[in-house]
Amino acid sequence: MPYEGRPGAFWMIVENGTASPRVTTYDLDAALSELRRSGFPDLDDMLVESQLDPADPDWVAAYFEHGAGRGPDPGEPRRAGG
Repeated sequence: MPYEGRPGAFWMIVENGTASPRVTTYDLDAALSELRRSGFPDLDDMLVESQLDPADPDWVAAYFEHGAGRGPDPGEPRRAGG
């Protein structure tokens, strides 16, 4: 599930202790069609939050920092588009 406010696979390579962020883009419409054919329960609800109307990346970072005890509660999720 991307947390960057846009579709893509976000990952990294760690080599000798150095992280190198990577992004793999993909055709969102084709990916959604394939996922929907899978029959996964409640998929459309998950797709809205993760792909179609994702959370604001800054809110996501604050949410995880709060969960790790390193920041205030960020409140209700903000959407990437607004």
